[in-house]
Amino acid sequence: MQGKRQNTGIEILRIVATLMICMCHLLYMGGLLAAVHPGTPLYSAVWVLECLGASGANIYMLISGYVGVDTNWHPGRIVCLWLQVVILSLGETLISNFVTPGYVTPELYKMSVFPVIHNTFWYITAYCFAFFLFPFANAALKHMSKRQIYMLILVIFCFALYENHNGYLGFAGGYSANWLFALYCVGGGVRMLNIEKKLKSRQYIALYFLFSGICFMIKILGVKWNSPFLNNIATSYTNIPLILAALCLLCGFATMEINRMQKWIQSFSGACLGVYIMQCHPYFWSQHMGNYASHLTNRSVTGFLIATLILTLALFMGFAFVDLVRSFLFQIIGMDQKIKYIEKLLHNILKCS
Repeated sequence: MQGKRQNTGIEILRIVATLMICMCHLLYMGGLLAAVHPGTPLYSAVWVLECLGASGANIYMLISGYVGVDTNWHPGRIVCLWLQVVILSLGETLISNFVTPGYVTPELYKMSVFPVIHNTFWYITAYCFAFFLFPFANAALKHMSKRQIYMLILVIFCFALYENHNGYLGFAGGYSANWLFALYCVGGGVRMLNIEKKLKSRQYIALYFLFSGICFMIKILGVKWNSPFLNNIATSYTNIPLILAALCLLCGFATMEINRMQKWIQSFSGACLGVYIMQCHPYFWSQHMGNYASHLTNRSVTGFLIATLILTLALFMGFAFVDLVRSFLFQIIGMDQKIKYIEKLLHNILKCS
């Protein structure tokens, strides 16, 4: 990063993206999307929130590219990521065994210990495969002219557009290593081109709302015209307006100057992985997320919006608190140092940088 302030802006964006993902999970698994009826004010409110939050996963990968293109690639980092995921997932499985003994099976333990093989968390699985392509993307971007980088981003956008129509490129609607790698290249390209400096932060954030609004209009038109295609792409990760919304938030936060609460920001940013893992753990996902928020549709639109945002924040803060406690315990027993030692050891063995 180009200084501490800019880095803090990116860390805040990581928190915002996690909140967006929490909200979308709440809307989907919580039963809100299925409980509302087209043509009602509540339907519009639900889908406005869905379109505002749908770019969260794309933002995560754009951040990886934006930050990663200017840092050294170390293969040990993927092992450290795997260890963190296993510790979090296995810990939740063990706790679940006490809470609901009949639910926890040997298969769930396998999914916790081998999350990539069993695709326990789709994003982690896709990221692990895309990770080994990152050094090639970094090398390519650093040796490309600005015009070539612009062309690369344009080609990726064209691929995304083609994917939405045909699905032949293996992007799987954005749930694939191919798509994460493409977003990594776009995020790295933004950094190399200094696109974040072209406009002011508030202008980029205004554009984020504009592109999210376009996604909402696509959804409304899909319902009005009874078009499965429009309904499906409205919040698809490969939808062009959704990608642009994510890009605008990346650029908007990248240049933010934050002077206060930097320690808190770093702490909650570091807890974002834990929030995702614990929320998407098979036990919590199936036993506690399913339709637990559908009762919110009995409220007024204003009441629904307030309650949904409060529940989203509570979901994030609850899991973040658990992960912060875990991090504190890890510091006491020196686990963080052990993980860093493993990363350094693997780096020395493989002689990569």
